[in-house]
Amino acid sequence: MENGQKIYEIIKNEMRKQKINQSDIARLLGVTRSNISIIFSRMKKNKVSYKNTIKIANILKVNPKIFF
Repeated sequence: MENGQKIYEIIKNEMRKQKINQSDIARLLGVTRSNISIIFSRMKKNKVSYKNTIKIANILKVNPKIFF
């Protein structure tokens, strides 16, 4: 599994645990749901934006170090 896929899986699992969906993440980041969908799609393709990953980690209150 590539790093982007690993990050994606960790984020999705954490979202499930916290009962947070992509719309919630979008609202908290101040972007559209479509933007979040694109971010997640890119993660799955290992085109990771670490800046966005850190922002999402902060929303989920997880230490970004778990991704690396």
